[in-house]
Amino acid sequence: MIKLDISEDQFELYDFTESVIQFMGPLKNSDNLSLDVWGIIIPLKMFSIEQCGLSKDQFSFNDNIYISGFSTIRFEGVEAIDIEVELLTETKPHEYIYRND
Repeated sequence: MIKLDISEDQFELYDFTESVIQFMGPLKNSDNLSLDVWGIIIPLKMFSIEQCGLSKDQFSFNDNIYISGFSTIRFEGVEAIDIEVELLTETKPHEYIYRND
């Protein structure tokens, strides 16, 4: 298991545009939030391995890394969350769904 610190400016280094995020509301009042995320891209083509919190000993290439599996993203000190959801069709080209059925 590899743990990465993605706090502060480090969070912006990771690409979640193709990710699937599973969100379950916390079962109790807590200031911590965990999200299970499938498909994070670590863009090594744009940033160095060291900038992303990795070392050259762990990876011997400089291409983007696609994490094909679930990762857990943990947020600490959460006071509130705002979630927006948009529904898209499954087939490409993805279009917004405006019907209620």
